[in-house]
Amino acid sequence: MTIVGLDELQVRSRFVRDVALNGCVFAVEGVNGYARVASPKRAGQMVELLWTDQSEAQRWADVLVAEPRIVVLTLDMLLSRYLPKLGDEKRLVGINWSDAPVEAEMTAYDLDQQLRRALMDQLIAQALKSRQVWVLKGGDIYATVITRHPAGGEALPVFVDRASAEKAMDGVWAQTTPVRVPIGDFLQKTILWCVETRRRIAPAYLPGPGLIELHAWEMKALLSGHSPARRVA
Repeated sequence: MTIVGLDELQVRSRFVRDVALNGCVFAVEGVNGYARVASPKRAGQMVELLWTDQSEAQRWADVLVAEPRIVVLTLDMLLSRYLPKLGDEKRLVGINWSDAPVEAEMTAYDLDQQLRRALMDQLIAQALKSRQVWVLKGGDIYATVITRHPAGGEALPVFVDRASAEKAMDGVWAQTTPVRVPIGDFLQKTILWCVETRRRIAPAYLPGPGLIELHAWEMKALLSGHSPARRVA
């Protein structure tokens, strides 16, 4: 069991907040892949390093790898490909490592879930302020995804703004259209549709195995200013 100190928890919290706000992180890649070091806390495990500040990544690049280059990982890339692959390889994430004494580490899954929850919180806060959310539709049909819940079914992706919805318009969603839904209509009509069709809701949708899904009543409570227990599917 690894005991996490207060300083490390604060580093983690700041990292998650900054990545969610900025929409990307920075990695260093060399001839042998992404920069990684042995974990100072967990014997036998490797730690791949990520930074929220590009200048910090650049500062350590030559020290860590041969022929370094800075790689920008967007949230989409991070959640859909990078972190799942890191988890499969049983590697940890080293966040904002520098010459400071705190060398914060996280599992790939923990970082994935904390980022998704931060993005969900951003969506709820923005929706309560702007009184709207966004979905994708093909004609009158909502764009949905196959749920990862053991019971099966589908989930309705919900986006914080038009730009976020437009980024998802590829593949099977290439012919869809971003649609603004006022909060009142979402609570009275869209939520009811999800209940009647037994669909869950994927707030602040980004693809990847860590997708967070809520029951319709949980989303309704959040958009009504309440805080229900959240379920992860």
